[in-house]
Amino acid sequence: MMFEDDDNLSTCRHCNTDRPSILPSSGLPESYVSVASISDIVASKLYHPLTRSQLLHRSTRQNEVDKVTDVFDGAMYKGMVGSGFFDSPYDVAITLGIDGFAPFNKGLFTATIVNMTIMNIDPKN
Repeated sequence: MMFEDDDNLSTCRHCNTDRPSILPSSGLPESYVSVASISDIVASKLYHPLTRSQLLHRSTRQNEVDKVTDVFDGAMYKGMVGSGFFDSPYDVAITLGIDGFAPFNKGLFTATIVNMTIMNIDPKN
């Protein structure tokens, strides 16, 4: 169970496991999950000159007729551009892959992986 900071629960409402205790040395729970913000990740990439120049590949690349070299040659992307998306050279295209699974035999515990891929970087690099 994941407890939120403002939760007053002392046990998990599903399995009755005790909430992890707070470590006196740090004031943090002995067990926690760190969640990264997608907007913070992308903003930091745009802030740094090296990664910002890599992210400009999407807006500066040249299309080759009848040749698909990456997602930006696909019909879905071209349709989005035609609908007004990606009008700034600093717009970032991402994909999200989500996979949930039960890593142990009885399936009482499940895990979910969320994988984000930034598509703007040239696949040849």
